[in-house]
Amino acid sequence: MKTQFKATVITPFHNTDMTMFQATYESMIHQTIGFENIEWIIVLHNCKQEYIDAVKKLLGGYDNVFLKELNNEARSASSPRNYALQFISSPYVEFLDSDDSISLNTIETCLNTMEKHHPQMVVFRMSYAKQNDTVQSVITDLTLWNPMLDEVVLQGDEICCKELFTTINFCTHNRFIDVEFIKKNGLSFDEQVTMAEDAYFTISCYAKADKVVVLPHFIGHEYYVNSTSAVQSMEKPHDQVLHFSYGFKKMFDLLLEMKAYYNHFFLVIMAAYINYAYHSPDFTLEDWKTLQDDMRPYAELVKVPPVNKFFPKEEGELLYEFVRHNILDPKDADDKQDYLNGEGVLAKIVRENMETDFGAFYGFDQIASIQDFQNKVPLYDHESYDQLIQLQTTVGEKNIVTKHKIQAYAYDFGEGEKMCTVPVTEDVYKELGNELQQNLQGETTFMMMESMPKGRLLNDDTYNDSITGLMVHSGIGNYTFATTEIPVDITSPFSLVFPRKAYNVFYLNLLFALRNPDITQIYGNNTWIVAIYMDLLLKEHESLCNDIANGTVSVNDADTKQFAEKIADLHLANPERADVIRKAMEDGSKKGLLLKIWPNLKKILARNTGVYQLYTDKLSVLAEGVAFESGNLITSLGIIGKETEKKGVYRLENGRAFYEFLPVDGTDTKQTELLLEVKEGELYEIIVTNNEGIYRMHTNVYIRPVKVSAEEFLFEESSKPICAQGKIICPSEEFYNSLKDVLGKKLSDYYCFYDNENERLSILVEANDAIDVDDVTKQIEEKLQQNEYYKSAINDGMNSCKVYTVEIETRLLRMDFMRYKYGVPADSFIPVRYLENESEINKMRKWQL
Repeated sequence: MKTQFKATVITPFHNTDMTMFQATYESMIHQTIGFENIEWIIVLHNCKQEYIDAVKKLLGGYDNVFLKELNNEARSASSPRNYALQFISSPYVEFLDSDDSISLNTIETCLNTMEKHHPQMVVFRMSYAKQNDTVQSVITDLTLWNPMLDEVVLQGDEICCKELFTTINFCTHNRFIDVEFIKKNGLSFDEQVTMAEDAYFTISCYAKADKVVVLPHFIGHEYYVNSTSAVQSMEKPHDQVLHFSYGFKKMFDLLLEMKAYYNHFFLVIMAAYINYAYHSPDFTLEDWKTLQDDMRPYAELVKVPPVNKFFPKEEGELLYEFVRHNILDPKDADDKQDYLNGEGVLAKIVRENMETDFGAFYGFDQIASIQDFQNKVPLYDHESYDQLIQLQTTVGEKNIVTKHKIQAYAYDFGEGEKMCTVPVTEDVYKELGNELQQNLQGETTFMMMESMPKGRLLNDDTYNDSITGLMVHSGIGNYTFATTEIPVDITSPFSLVFPRKAYNVFYLNLLFALRNPDITQIYGNNTWIVAIYMDLLLKEHESLCNDIANGTVSVNDADTKQFAEKIADLHLANPERADVIRKAMEDGSKKGLLLKIWPNLKKILARNTGVYQLYTDKLSVLAEGVAFESGNLITSLGIIGKETEKKGVYRLENGRAFYEFLPVDGTDTKQTELLLEVKEGELYEIIVTNNEGIYRMHTNVYIRPVKVSAEEFLFEESSKPICAQGKIICPSEEFYNSLKDVLGKKLSDYYCFYDNENERLSILVEANDAIDVDDVTKQIEEKLQQNEYYKSAINDGMNSCKVYTVEIETRLLRMDFMRYKYGVPADSFIPVRYLENESEINKMRKWQL
């Protein structure tokens, strides 16, 4: 009896976005063979009712569309495909996912090929559409077939040829299959296979087929690469990864039984398996032994793949060695240590950026270990690295340092005065925004963060800002395009947080904050910024109180004044609030001042140790009764650590980047140590490699580890020591403590440099009151000589130190000079303590009193 339909299409459907399914639908109803000649079986698998209703509304009127509902515990497409097989009434079947589409002549082309050659299967080509730039096509449809051929007919033993099996694409999507052949051989999808579940079905079809026709240049299917698909997520639990063996062994055994060409498939699948194991967060040494036992028989069979379009010679050898090493070589504590040192994270970064210009230059495709990476890629600093970034921002090139989409660039001045920029990818940009949101929720916040006006985009469609400015744009700005309402409780209005041009925001931000008595937290990049605001409060409190009382704004800058005139809230007179602040200021004591002004203030959230310790100490009197918290350690290079319950102690975020640790001993050593090699209590600079396109980059972030173990890496933030003549003169903490012990509250700020001419340490002090320079020099020298490093330097011939004074707020003057020179936010800078740059030293000498 002749069937009504010429072919069947089976589509599993699980809560697919209907705009995506629309493309699938359009590709079906416009088939050249005539849609009415196609039986379309759609299995609504574990679907929400809203999707069931939407599909029925779209397709319920078609007599040739059969909607089947299936609800079970299965989480793959194998179950709905098997379910649909029993309903087929046509002679041929094709499988089409609900987010894919087929070419308009796909079914007609396959039917004609079936009628011409009568094979059990027709194989055609497939193209790819990526959801976004963050996903990659794990499955490709590259083949060794000559695309000049219209068709290739394979019969008998020819089906096992190298061309058909030199691929990892054994999807069912791009195959047209004889239904009677499927039924006669009892073929179905094995629902226990959880990775590449359709590959075993395809290989099973090849094993039973007498004739297969390949269409080398006909593209009949567009495959949608979804970021939520199983193959995209690398971080899977160990038991799920180990279960992959079930399906992989079945496929491998079947290929061996068929005597098909297996080398390519074995290598690529085992390499993927190894990578899943590397990236599994809880994969143990015992799990590795299990994986090795499962895969050993197959790893022993593989050979170096031939040079072809898939593998250049070096890459093929690397793949072969990678598989053989990880499967056949015994795993021991060193392997586990390499993994804990970040080898898996580094492997992911290297693999994902292999095709960048940076990756090609340093041979990322040949890097198989941490040691390879260190040998090939030198340590970088911003000076040399920024030349690459300029090619992107000024010329418009892309893909130089990272394959991921760069959203923006963060300013970074490090310890010098040359401006550099650090790429921030889309993923990290969102992560920074989430960080801001979490810290603002449930609080009334005086937010001391500047965001620069975006202005004109750079030539690679990005923009520049400080790292905190990017946080503000991502965490708040992206929610406020259609409104002036900010979705969190902060003291400044939208127009001041996101100015259309650069204004002097310090006075205005402080004015808004003082008007609000309900502030519960102060949030800034670091305590230097907080101290600048508090100094402004102490100096300008009379003007600020008068403005609050009268509804005025006392600023001299014409642009800022014009801007302020348009903000209605600033011009609401509040004499009662002004009296509260005035009384607190005129009390005669600075002790606990912040709580007198803001009685609900609980914490100051800002980096507060290391190079910022001086400002934290200066704030401690004003902020008595208020907690200091650092939160996450956020730099221009991203989030490096998370503060623990212990104040000033961070937990390294070692799953986010690959870290090396450069010992700081005063010499020019370039030999880094890995995570489990560092010593607790010693000083290191963090060296970062990450997916932002940062490779072995100096961070100017100095730390002292307090706990180093397989479970966690805890550290305190420190700062660069005072160095000269190839050795440390004095650790920065002890140097600061010596100055603080001698000068006490008179110490406002300080710098130092090594005077080569006089062979001594010159100390430049910003003092709040007049000091006797000679007496202070003598006292500081006595303090410093209690330090073993300093005493050793004196014994080696270094002369005694010399103290000089500079104008109060010299550091602030330098920051303002840099801000206006480069047009960047204040929190782009870190306070430089030890000057090494000759021009900086000469500048400070001119300012000596």
